[in-house]
Amino acid sequence: MKKVKTDDIMNYLLEKLNKENFVLYYLNSYSTSSRYIKMDFGVCKSIRIADHKGIEKYKYTFNLMLGIDKSYEEDGRYYYCLDDLDKMIEDIINYRDKLLDKYGFNYYAMMVDYKNQMLRKRKGFWEKCKSYND
Repeated sequence: MKKVKTDDIMNYLLEKLNKENFVLYYLNSYSTSSRYIKMDFGVCKSIRIADHKGIEKYKYTFNLMLGIDKSYEEDGRYYYCLDDLDKMIEDIINYRDKLLDKYGFNYYAMMVDYKNQMLRKRKGFWEKCKSYND
């Protein structure tokens, strides 16, 4: 069986989410094979793609975990197995739709713009990440 690479999964996610009009920024870990994607500057949360347990202080809402056989939810975070990759995409779209229903398009767009202005000045992820939409 061919081993699935985190880069292949990240590229698949970026392509699918871009078609759904998300603003996407991504980052490759320097020390592991983990990959990270922020959607709409974090307003629609973040994705972590990994083959190992993460650092406790970082709490990604959507996690694709290579090496698990069954998806599960724990403490408001979602852990998906590879077989549920398209389900994760569907859940992310539904999560954004719920935010849009709750706050309306104008407020959501304002939050995306606010996060863009504030977060792009920060160190860490934002100084190293790349835009997928450019």
